[in-house]
Formats: sequence, structure tokens, C-alpha cells
Amino acid sequence: IHCRSILPCQDSPGIKATFASSITVDAPLVALMSGVRQEDEPEKNEGSNTLTYKFNQKIPIPAYLIALVVGELDRRDISERVAVYAEP
Repeated sequence: IHCRSILPCQDSPGIKATFASSITVDAPLVALMSGVRQEDEPEKNEGSNTLTYKFNQKIPIPAYLIALVVGELDRRDISERVAVYAEP
């Protein structure tokens, strides 16, 4: 809802940017973001019960399209390119 609370940005349709991000969450939580996930599986962090998800958005988008979701989520593939996430 408030992109400016997680990163400095100009929340205007005419101002667009690319981004790369890393999100670390407690296992077994899942992180999703409005970017392409960089690995099929998250990185397991030794010494802690956490996972790191990495995302990259190469096409410039306005800040109001940045989305971030973390939760206990299951994935169901709809097609080769489309999947749906929901709470179990």
C-alpha cells in the first residue's frame, strides 16, 4: 500500500525504475514479489532457520506496481508460465 515505507521512491506513473531484491524470511514462509524470481528454490541460510528469495525486475515499472507478499503459501501450476499461490 505504501511503497515509500519500504524504499525511497517517487510514487508517480511517469517515474519508472528497475530493481533487484533479496528477501529473507523464516522457514517455511514463502516470499513473492513483482519481479522474476532468480532461482527455482530459495537459498537456505546456514546457522539460521531462514530462506532468502532473490528477485529481479528488468523492465522499468512505476513504484505503485511493486508488490511484496510473505506467508505460508502453496503453489499450483496453471500452465508452463502461470501459477497460483494461496494459503493451504
